[in-house]
Amino acid sequence: MSDKRKQILETANRLIEAQGFNGKGVDQISQESGVTKRTLYKQFGSKEGLIKEVLVDHHARMFADIRSRILTIDGSARDRLMACFEYYFDWFRSSRFCGCIFIKTLNELGGCSTELGCIAQNAKDTMRAFIARIAEEGGSSDPQRLAVELQLLLE
Repeated sequence: MSDKRKQILETANRLIEAQGFNGKGVDQISQESGVTKRTLYKQFGSKEGLIKEVLVDHHARMFADIRSRILTIDGSARDRLMACFEYYFDWFRSSRFCGCIFIKTLNELGGCSTELGCIAQNAKDTMRAFIARIAEEGGSSDPQRLAVELQLLLE
């Protein structure tokens, strides 16, 4: 990934997390990234293309972080499930927390862009499946239902 592309993605992710999608124009993203709008469009094609890349990148980084933190716990499945709550609690307390970018996507853009809505829904589905696998390893009689319930509590 080029340095410019990486800088645009990082800036767009920060701005979108903090202020949502509708308030963020390409002008502000390009200005704060230190690139021209032409460079931004050359890299991503459109604002929707940029948002798509932000969501994909955010999901990859976030899920890798969750997996590395939870799966390295040397304990029971219950301990790993409780660690999911600790992970979210740490996230909620962080200075950067402004809500979930995937929920924002579904609320702000889900009806306008099927593709962006699918990316956001996939992020939620991936987390629920991760929780269900841990619950299944722990012997849950209904790991899918438990995963749905725990995900609702987490969010």
